[in-house]
Amino acid sequence: MVEDSSGETSARTPLIAGVAFGSLSPSLAAVWEGKVGRRLHRVHGFYNLDVPDYFWTTEVPAMLNAGYKLMLTFEPRLN
Repeated sequence: MVEDSSGETSARTPLIAGVAFGSLSPSLAAVWEGKVGRRLHRVHGFYNLDVPDYFWTTEVPAMLNAGYKLMLTFEPRLN
């Protein structure tokens, strides 16, 4: 996200939003997609980093090479 002189943010490159399960409702995602003017690629499950190795060694580098930005979000979990 890039903030312009008016204080508004705009996406100049594609964005990958990493969100934990249940933290971004479909309606809220639609609002964010409208604000940035493009569809967000939502990746779930980053909060515990419980994904196969190939995701980090193959898929993430491919997305970065395609011009996407990677954003990891962390949320506290209560046991």
